[in-house]
Amino acid sequence: MTKIYDVTRTITSGMDVYPGDPDVRIASFADVKEGDPYTVSALAMGSHAGTHVDAPRHLFPDGIGVDRISPDYLIGPAAVIDVGDGISIGREHLVASMPPEGCDRLLLKIRSEGRHGAHGFLTPEAARWLVGKELRLLGIDGPSVDAEEDRSLPVHRILLEAGVVIVEGLDLRRVPAGAYTLVCMPLKLKDCDGAPARVMLLESEAQLGGGPKA
Repeated sequence: MTKIYDVTRTITSGMDVYPGDPDVRIASFADVKEGDPYTVSALAMGSHAGTHVDAPRHLFPDGIGVDRISPDYLIGPAAVIDVGDGISIGREHLVASMPPEGCDRLLLKIRSEGRHGAHGFLTPEAARWLVGKELRLLGIDGPSVDAEEDRSLPVHRILLEAGVVIVEGLDLRRVPAGAYTLVCMPLKLKDCDGAPARVMLLESEAQLGGGPKA
């Protein structure tokens, strides 16, 4: 039986969000316990809460919205690589950890998220190197591919301008490095800059082909 890893963070009221983003609120609208005929909840949250996909429109007004990202980018062979517990992830960390055969969907397990409030991020040099490897999708287990203090978001700009889909807020704590099949399903929000997503990894015995190589 194929093992399936759910690498999605659970969305709850009051959960941590990226600094400055809207808080997450889940409130009761109707409840059978209160005599209503059904239970319905009211949701209030930002489009980048929890595990989510960034679309080009996140930074570029003329970029496509999350509803127009092709499933070909969101579903298919992927590699999880463990780049250790560093904070600033440069090209040298990626080269040292890339799978031998590579792939065009890459998920980074950085393991520094939550330590003293810091999270791992990519350097612009590393982002440019990945673009040169014809990457389709980059996922990260922290809240952002950019350093929190750099509000110019250079890594976002490099990746999104090149058409690389960004998935942030993954939970890769229980996922060993290796080859998987990625299933990433963001909410289909029309022309939106991003959307929360349910993300699964299926263990894969297949060889990874194409995409980035060290």
